[in-house]
Amino acid sequence: IKQNLCGQEDIELKWSHFFPGRHQKRGGNPLLTQDSSKWRQDAMWALDELFGRADVFPITTIVRKDKVDEGLLELTRKGKKVIAVRLVLSVLLGQFALYLREQNGKDGKIWCDQLGSQKEQDELKSAFADTFNNLEYLLPPLRPYVKAVNPHLSFFDSVQKPIIQVADFVSGVIWASAEGDNWFFRKHLEKYAPGRKRTYGIAFLEA
Repeated sequence: IKQNLCGQEDIELKWSHFFPGRHQKRGGNPLLTQDSSKWRQDAMWALDELFGRADVFPITTIVRKDKVDEGLLELTRKGKKVIAVRLVLSVLLGQFALYLREQNGKDGKIWCDQLGSQKEQDELKSAFADTFNNLEYLLPPLRPYVKAVNPHLSFFDSVQKPIIQVADFVSGVIWASAEGDNWFFRKHLEKYAPGRKRTYGIAFLEA
């Protein structure tokens, strides 16, 4: 995919390269074509390649803060309102548990892209582990299946782990589409959720 779209393999390809916007000013776009009208076609070609060559199933959670009930927000140390991380982790955990149940999975592991600092990673690891002990956000029928998920997060450098780039690309395209390109999103939803398995593939949380 990198060779065809960028002419080289030794790069980190991100979802943001395929969508116009202010983020394009943050760095060079490695795509061979600089015609933004063709980026969508390139993105869909890349998705076709991914889904056609490997068993990829996107589990994506999108939470819009402006549509979340006040009771699901919490204050940071600086007094800023943010979505309670346990809510997001609980929904993601529930989706993953449902996937593992259907696939008869026994030890589901979650790998993450590295965060800005070790402190941030440790805080997220702690919040994730704590979620297992406080599953009030999850419906009771889902809780038994969470046991198939490993409670420990692992972090990897996306530059060195192509699988992290794949996750960034697939979920990033879904996120960007849902943020304002609903036509693109709906037209290609079958690409994101093969076999129309949408029960746990994509979750929009709105109050």
